[in-house]
Amino acid sequence: MLASYRFDSNYHPAPSSGLSDHAFRLLEAGTFAPGQYCPVLTREFGQLRMHYCQWGNEGIHHIYHRKAITPVASLLTDRDLPTIFPSSRCLIPGNAYYFQTPDGRNWKVEAEEEDAFCFAGLRYRREGKDGEMTNHFSILATAAQGALSDYHLLMPVMIPKHLEMAWLNPATSQTRINAWLTEPCSASLSICEVQYLQEKDPSWSHLAA
Repeated sequence: MLASYRFDSNYHPAPSSGLSDHAFRLLEAGTFAPGQYCPVLTREFGQLRMHYCQWGNEGIHHIYHRKAITPVASLLTDRDLPTIFPSSRCLIPGNAYYFQTPDGRNWKVEAEEEDAFCFAGLRYRREGKDGEMTNHFSILATAAQGALSDYHLLMPVMIPKHLEMAWLNPATSQTRINAWLTEPCSASLSICEVQYLQEKDPSWSHLAA
């Protein structure tokens, strides 16, 4: 469903977020694929923080921590949701994402507005065989909506700009979170066919199709 995504803009939180300018860093540009380390936003001690986390990890046993994509429908029926969800929510900034249909055609979806959007994600840590802790994340996906429903069954959950800080706040009620995960995407998106599941720019990482 989601082969890769692109981020090539500076990220700025909503003006009403109450965060000071020094609470976030400008993020590096690039195109990212599962298994790569990507910029992830979290809220820590009342400030917006950026970490580099690996997208998915097949070595994790828990299904939501192992996969690069976590379906919302499965997540919301998990009895452990109240425990694993509040402290692990994160944001993944992007400008576009890429997917391939069963007929082998490649597509790009991007926001029509100039500002970046954010995917909803889950962030987690695991201890390696050497005892070192590593950071990972999964992007949440819901049923494709609107014109996207003609192309694929799932699409990444996008959090509206004015709700981003509430998404990161562990005190936000699960009822509100559930509503955001299942309501239609409010972003204005455009879809176009592309030759590759990556941008043809030699300064960006090579992605396997």
